[in-house]
Formats: sequence, structure tokens, C-alpha cells
Amino acid sequence: MTQELLRELEEMISESEALNHRRMLVLTGKGKSKLAGMISKHFSQIKGENVEILYSCTPFRESEQSKERFDVFLNSLEEEGNVTLLSFEESEKAMGRTFDLAVLDLTDDFDPDVLGRLIETVRGGGLILMLTPRLENLHKTNFRFHKKMITPPYEMKDIRRLFLRRIASKIMEHDGIWVMDCPNLRWIKRGVYRREGDTKRRELMIPERTVFPREVYDLAITQDQVNAISLAEKLLDEERYMVITADRGRGKSAVLGISLAALAHELSKRLERKREIRVVVTSPEFENVLELMKFASITLERLGVEHEVLERKILSNRIRIVYCSPLTAAESRGDLIGVDEAGGVHVPILHEIMDKYPRAIYSSTLHGYEGAGRGFSVKFLRKLEKRVIKAEMEEPIRYSPGDPIERWLFDALLLDSEPEPLFQEDYERIKRSLLHYEKPDLNSWFSGEKEEELKHFFGIYVLAHYRNRPSDAALLADAPHHEARCLKIKETGKIVGALQICKEGNVPREIAEKMLTRYKPPGNIIPDVMVKYYGMIEFSGLKGLRVVRIASHPDAMRMGIGSRMLSELLKESKEYDWIGVGYGSDIYLVDFWEKNGFIHVHLSPKRNPVSGEYSIISIRPLSNKAKNMVREANRRFRRRLLDYLKVIHRDLDPFVASKLLKSDDKAISSWELNLTEEEKERMNRYVKDYFFNFETIYDVALKLIRMYFLDSNKKRPNISQEEEALLISKGLQNRSWNDAEKSSRVEGGKKLMKSIIGEIYEHYFR
Repeated sequence: MTQELLRELEEMISESEALNHRRMLVLTGKGKSKLAGMISKHFSQIKGENVEILYSCTPFRESEQSKERFDVFLNSLEEEGNVTLLSFEESEKAMGRTFDLAVLDLTDDFDPDVLGRLIETVRGGGLILMLTPRLENLHKTNFRFHKKMITPPYEMKDIRRLFLRRIASKIMEHDGIWVMDCPNLRWIKRGVYRREGDTKRRELMIPERTVFPREVYDLAITQDQVNAISLAEKLLDEERYMVITADRGRGKSAVLGISLAALAHELSKRLERKREIRVVVTSPEFENVLELMKFASITLERLGVEHEVLERKILSNRIRIVYCSPLTAAESRGDLIGVDEAGGVHVPILHEIMDKYPRAIYSSTLHGYEGAGRGFSVKFLRKLEKRVIKAEMEEPIRYSPGDPIERWLFDALLLDSEPEPLFQEDYERIKRSLLHYEKPDLNSWFSGEKEEELKHFFGIYVLAHYRNRPSDAALLADAPHHEARCLKIKETGKIVGALQICKEGNVPREIAEKMLTRYKPPGNIIPDVMVKYYGMIEFSGLKGLRVVRIASHPDAMRMGIGSRMLSELLKESKEYDWIGVGYGSDIYLVDFWEKNGFIHVHLSPKRNPVSGEYSIISIRPLSNKAKNMVREANRRFRRRLLDYLKVIHRDLDPFVASKLLKSDDKAISSWELNLTEEEKERMNRYVKDYFFNFETIYDVALKLIRMYFLDSNKKRPNISQEEEALLISKGLQNRSWNDAEKSSRVEGGKKLMKSIIGEIYEHYFR
């Protein structure tokens, strides 16, 4: 390196340290690995301390060149600093850790999810080195994340290559980012930083009177953390719930771990009867709670509590902190629960957790990698009413406010997107259906020409869906089979509905035949189900559209926006054979898709461990060929479901099951019910004799219940939804009476069942 380059590097590091901000160097062209090693060495020498360096790249087994570049880097580094090597596949292991310097070798792959995870692990005063092809060639490069987008019949040449154009443009646009042409040791861009506002941390103000010892508060780095810990003390006085919301990197997982451990310690002292305090910790992924568990352990240590740390639990004489999946946590009990990344957990599961635990702390990411936006608050907090304590954390934990690299990351990856605000006149226009359906020009969206419109579109998803990743934007931008549609208010152009679709089907015959085995072609979810579960190879050759995501503006819910978008999509889909969708087994979603003419053909055999829901596949057939196959698949599906409810789907919501079983007007089969004289005699006694219980005629009742659901809607006796739910929960799922009554929302289940079975018996045999 030249003396001038060394001097500029020293100035850059000095500036970033003074502001407690990060800086990023994008090293392009040949020789970047060697230069990265030399810069890292010089950085370590300037810091004069044990520098923690993260090096992440394509797995060596996939790329020999990746291993060669790492070796060159190490040789140039000359053993300065502590290097942690993580492949991109292992990048989640870095979450919760903090590094002084991160080297990201993006020569072979440019996975946006990896960027979102790893850049945020670097502390203030630190440096990020990105090793890339030349920026002008970035969008032309075939990266591994592009290959994952390809699905038959598309090829690599069909990739749109819009996303990396955006990344390159944003690199050149933002402050604090330097770009170097490595072969010529020439700056393409100097990352001049224009300081805005105060970047100093506030001096911590710890309350004079606290319940938790001072040692607990000393673990806080920001005032927001102090305030959140103080609010957590209120959970000791009464059974309440606390919700912590923040952008990523604000230290909420640390606060959650500190608060849970401090609460458990205090509860163990207050209990009259000495027993173990059980704390349950849950999150969509175990990796999400590593930071939480780490700070829970540190807190117990500060409090003088001897404990043992195992892989998924912390054990002491009086306190047990255990990680469970969200579904298991909802089925368990404890004195206290912490739900990290609660925005990624399905709301009904959160409500079950609320019912099981007297005290709970929920945390959720607003913006950032896997951000849930304010949708978590919109959907969940309104249910808690006055029993909730709210804490919002704004100050970054690893660096000071105003960090230019965070600004670049959030902007480039659309992590800070929010929908445009609506006013009274907007609602009036929506009610009057003054709306315009549009297929946007993705090129103008991702090129920056219509930047705000792109962010408003994605902002609707951020608030409407539980988890949003940077790869969602990359998929829409580059995948040749993905497209966007939006619904706008005519006069203002505000986006109130967002729809993402992808093309499926048209699969070559040889690939379709492989689908009968374990082969699953990427991006063909609907055809794969029809082939694997129903042997309909011909269906894979039909052309279809799958609804990937559909959402209404969060302030304009239940105003017909979703149905209007589907209606418009139908009008433009005359060249297609079907439109399909996959979604969670929520009764409101089932109703929505049924109302829009979709027919159910599949229910996953297992529940999603995070959402706790089964997945449903529904199809709206358009061509005659598709109609015949979809109706036949629906008939088989309903007939199978009658049997699957006994074991595989024994815990399916009976109201959902009833909807699925009655999802077509036609009878499932022409099966005729025949009862023997002895069976009729037992039925007569059961209906008339109060002391003759359900268990004595269960075999006959099962036949009658099956007949009821096998029959056409027009020929069935008329019974209520709650009564149908009882038939399913007690009859087909064989639940206990208590469970059957609760899941069916009825009282006096035994007496009611006698009445329902009697009505069905009278209908078919009198």
C-alpha cells in the first residue's frame, strides 16, 4: 500500500472512532484479497488491541477459489487480530456477536440476507470490507443466489439483474462508503461523511430507587436499555405483559435476557413456598435467542447465582431457563416467558402463550433483517389493552445514532420501508372504488426513478406479514417468473394494495415424471402438490400463477382491497389455466380464499413449528382442463381428510376442518350409508335414552358423521357451524369432551351431541 493510502486509511479510522460510526470499503477487481489482508493488518496495528475480525465467504466445498482468496487474505494479514471464519451458510452464527472488522468476500455470491445479517455485527469505530467484482459489472455477474431463483423452464439468461444495479447505485450514493479499484490502487469514490446531529451517547441515568440491584443496570449500554429494564420491574407487582419494539441492533435481546434473569431471581426470593422458578424462552429460531441466553447467564452471575449453561437451558438451584419452539412454548407452562422476535410468531400462538403464562415479555424488530414492522403491534397489542407495558428502543447498541452504514443498509435493502399515510379523503375514495390496478415497471422501481413508490409497496408487506427479508426484494427484482401488481387510489396514486405473483407450471414432461419421486423442482409449489399427492402429471404442464404475497394497506383493512386485486388478476389471466396460493390454516384466510372462488386441494401433514399452523394449498381453475383436475383433487382431498383427522390432523381447528370438508357443493362420493338392524336399535336407544351414552354408539355415530360430510351441501341436514365443529372434534378427532367443547365453543357437549346425532339419523333413516 502507498503512504497516501495508509494516511487516508488512518484518517478514516480516526474519524469513525471519534463519531463511534462504521466505515465501509468496497474493494473491486483483481488483488482485492491481498489488499483486504493488508488493510486489516494496518487496522489492527492502529487499534493496538486484540481486534476481532469476521471473514465470511462462499463455502470452500462449493468454490476452490473462495479458499484460495481466504489463504491470500491470511498471508497478507500476518497473524494480526483474531479471525473468525464463517461461510455464508453459517452466517446466522454471527448474530448476537460483535466484531471490529468484517471482511465479506462477495466475489461468488451476493446474498442480500447475508449482508443484512453480517454488516450489523460490526461495532462503532469498526470497518467493513466488501470484496466484489467491479461495480459496473456487478449486475452482469452470475451469483449463486441468482441460481437459486431459476426454475424450469427459465434459464440464467432470463434473470432481470435489477437488484444489484440498485446495490451498486446505493454504494455510490451514500456517505461513509469508499470504493477502490484494486489493480490500480485508485479511489473510485471517497466516502466523505457529512456529520448530521449529535452522535454522542447520552450519559446513563439510572433511577434512584430500583427493585433490581445496581449490578443489573450496570449491564446496560444505552438509556433505552436502562428504561426498558426499569419498566420490567413492574411485572413483579402484578401479572402483566411487556412488549419491547426496536429496529435491529438496539440491544433488545440483551435487555430481554437481563430482565428475565433479574425477574426470576426476584421472584425466587418472594415466593413463600420455596420452589423452582421456571422461565421459558422462545423465538422462531434458536439462533435468535443466543444473545438473550448469554445475557441471562451474565445477569445471574452478577447476582451471585451459581448456574450451569447447557445448549438450550440455564440451570441453577432455584431458577430454570429453558428454550422451546413457539408451538411447544404455547403448550407448556411456567412462571415467566420471554418471546424474542415475536413478530415472527403467528398471533394465535402469541395469544395461547398469553393465556398460559402470568408474566410475559415480547420483543419484536420493527426494521432490519427479518423486521416485522409495526404489523406485530397492529395485530397483537390491541388485544392486550391496559395490561401491557410498552418500551420502544431507538438508540443503536453497537454504534452511535446517525451511522452512515446503517443508513445505506436500510435504504439499499428496503429495510426501512413503510406505506404512505392515508387520510379521510383516501378512505372515501376507497369506499367509492376509485382505484386503479397496475402492473408496475420494475425497472423504474429498482433503478431509483420511482424509489418512493417501491418503498411504499414493500412498506405494506412490512406491516402485513410477519417476517421480511432482504431476499424478498431481490426475488421480485431479479427472478424472471416473479411479478408485482398494485392497487392505487386514482387521484393521489397512493398504493393501498400490494400483490406479488409468480409463474408456475409449463414443466417439461421428463421433469414432471421425476416429481413423482422425491424430486422437487424449485418454484413450482402448486404443480408439485398436484403431482406428488394426486399423480396428476398432466397438471404440471398447465400454465399457472401462484399468489406469493397479497396485502392491503394496514389502515385500510377489510375494505375489499384484497378481493379487488384478485378480481383484476383474474381479468388479465386469460392465457393461464389456474391461479393458486399457499397459506396458513387460519379460518379467516380460508373464508377469504373460498369467497374468491378458490378450491382447497391440500393440507400439509405437519404444522409449521413457528406459526403452529398447517399449510393449505388452494386453486382457482380457469381452463376446463384445470377445472376437471382441481375438482377431482378436491374430492380426493376431502375424502382423505375424513380419515386424516383421526391421527395426522387431530389437532386441526375443527372450524377450519369443517370449511375444508364442505368446500364443494357436490358430494365427495356416492357412498350409501347402510346400518344393520342392531345398529339402528342402538341408535334409537341412544337418541331416546338419557343414560345411553355416546361411547356406546361411537361406531355408528362415526358412520353418520362421515355420511354427513360426504354428502352434498344441498342434501345435508341443516346444523350450525358450532355443531359441525363438535361433530369433528369429538367424532372424527376423538378429543376429550372438555377439549371438544372448548375447541367447538359450545357448552353441554354430551347433550348437544345426542341432539345432533339424532337429527342426522332422523334425516337419513326416517
